[in-house]
Amino acid sequence: MGLRCLKCGNEAFQEAVLCPYCGARIKGGPLRRPVFPTVAGVLEIIAATFSLLIGLDGIVASQYIAQYSPAEEFALRLLGVFGITGFALGLTSAVFTLMRKHFGTAIGGMLLTILSGSFCIFAFSIIPGFGLGNGVIAGAPTILLALLSLTFTATSEEEKQREKP
Repeated sequence: MGLRCLKCGNEAFQEAVLCPYCGARIKGGPLRRPVFPTVAGVLEIIAATFSLLIGLDGIVASQYIAQYSPAEEFALRLLGVFGITGFALGLTSAVFTLMRKHFGTAIGGMLLTILSGSFCIFAFSIIPGFGLGNGVIAGAPTILLALLSLTFTATSEEEKQREKP
């Protein structure tokens, strides 16, 4: 063993930075708070905002197209539901990531935000007059930002696991 915790008095390994019993700092400077969760949370908030904009656009566009094509109206309303759901899940995962808790739930929310962006590309591609290009322009930023956020969150979780005694 080697080191003794000043707070609780228990012994800890020589390499320990934190006491395995009470969590008090044993040696070294202040703990460095990882920056990855913060970056991931901010990226996920931006991705969720894109998802919300897509959803609102789908709902508004469905009002205009309703008189011409009920099938396209349904697709746009569904796009609206997916977009707003993607926003809610993205925002929830961002909060969990920023709190540095429930990383599994955060990652699940990010995956569903990616699904929301993917559905946007699909929905726009099947609606005449919108086309695949508009779908990619609308859905790709959501997907890319959520993927970046997912990468940072997974990396920070991996870092967190390595720090555990």
